[in-house]
Amino acid sequence: MNNQLESMGAWPRILRCKALGVDITSALQIARSNYGPNSLPARIIEKAAALDTDAFQNDPDLRAASRGFLELVQASSLLGKISGFCRVPFETNILKQKTPLEASWIAEGRPMPITLTSFEATKLTFRRIGAIIPVTDDVLKGAGAAFENALSRQLTSAVSELENTSFTDPANAGEEGVTPASITHGVTPIGGTEVPSDDVNELLDGFTGDLERSVLVTSPRAGKALHDAGFDSTGIKGGDVAGLTHITSTDVPDSRVILLDPTGIMLSDEGAIFDLSTQTTLQLTDSEGQPAESISLWQLNLSAIKITRHLNWQDLRGGSVAFINDAQWV
Repeated sequence: MNNQLESMGAWPRILRCKALGVDITSALQIARSNYGPNSLPARIIEKAAALDTDAFQNDPDLRAASRGFLELVQASSLLGKISGFCRVPFETNILKQKTPLEASWIAEGRPMPITLTSFEATKLTFRRIGAIIPVTDDVLKGAGAAFENALSRQLTSAVSELENTSFTDPANAGEEGVTPASITHGVTPIGGTEVPSDDVNELLDGFTGDLERSVLVTSPRAGKALHDAGFDSTGIKGGDVAGLTHITSTDVPDSRVILLDPTGIMLSDEGAIFDLSTQTTLQLTDSEGQPAESISLWQLNLSAIKITRHLNWQDLRGGSVAFINDAQWV
């Protein structure tokens, strides 16, 4: 348990040591002094100075810290809350089933029947979520659990919000080599009503995914509305709706209700890597994504934390998602 807690809090501590130190050597000394000579932050900082890039990226301590941060992200991420995804490594070819496979009883002494089916090879290539968060040096150099918790919340919320919207927003068509399309993109939405039970029944009717393993995804406000409508086993934080696991997220619009079979969604997820800079010039963008002003971190007494997260998903067989985009009962 102690090792797990250390890995979950390693990145804020590493960033703080790098902010306090004038170079990697002094950062290592600070890590050893504050957290112990054999602590995870100290080991990672030491290896960052000694190893080449490829060796460092594959270092088990670095991966442990990344997994620890991933657990924090998953607490508010739909990808973390939903279990049962078809998890595969990046860049690994698998067969995507295009027609259902059927099993058969086998007569003694006869060959096993093989159902005529079709497959296509597919794989999940590397996709990255990136965020650069400017923070004041005074905040970054803060000490104690309160600082580490506050910084962890800032970092995790930035990543999980983008994950959730990219995963569920029908308007996200994806971009080749950049962004995976959402699981709802290309799926024809079901018309919503003013009656929650009618909408739930409409989602269930005709759904071709595995209902026994499926989950219902809504906003917290929609969760309360379902509770008020008679689904007593659920609410703002989710629960159970007609036997379906109900999961809520503030990043899902109130009018959107999603029925999802995670076993039909292929997912690759390899955690996150962090870096810190105090002397970079940042190019800001406006609300339209166009270049705006530039700011100097050194001049403004700021530091920038860069997060890079490797993540990708794909619908394996179609029919794994149904959704309502205009529910009128919230």
